[in-house]
Amino acid sequence: TEDLAFVPVVGWHEPWRALTAAFLHSPSTVLHLGLNMLMLWQIGPYLESLLGRARFLALYLVAAVGGSAGVLLLAPAPRAILISAAEATKYAAWATPVVGASGAVFGLFGAVLVLNRHLGRDSSGMYLTIGINAVYGFIAPNIAWEAHLGGLVTGAVAAGVLAWCAAPARRRLVWPLLLGLLSVLVLLAALKYAGVPADYR
Repeated sequence: TEDLAFVPVVGWHEPWRALTAAFLHSPSTVLHLGLNMLMLWQIGPYLESLLGRARFLALYLVAAVGGSAGVLLLAPAPRAILISAAEATKYAAWATPVVGASGAVFGLFGAVLVLNRHLGRDSSGMYLTIGINAVYGFIAPNIAWEAHLGGLVTGAVAAGVLAWCAAPARRRLVWPLLLGLLSVLVLLAALKYAGVPADYR
């Protein structure tokens, strides 16, 4: 877990952690693991039936990276060499490991909203699910709400791409556009790291 968890301070040199973290979980939060798997079991088959296996897998993986991007982009980053304990505390999130499938699962939540809207289907139950999970992320300890937000936004954008490319004339654009979305996440991460001293990345 230590070698594969996503930690902003090492993400520049070990970028694969942005994805591997989504396939790990803290053994101390079994309830969180159970909730993630329950959500995946409930909405995964629905999305897979709409998208097919390859597109569903791509959505899940891109949303997982989006969750890590949310953690990175929202973590306060040091702009100079730290000189006091108070400054170190302020930037604690920059050195905090994050693991779990939550970002990817929230990406699926966002995808359901977008695809249901595209298909003219009701999503009221999904809004309630997102609300409950969002509140849980703020009141429960050691939950990275930043990953939830990053995954939700990324999953919604990816689903928008998939919905737009559903027309026969645009189907060939699915993979280039999803790769483009992944590239945007990489670019945002690079811009964040560009403002951080080399000692902290």
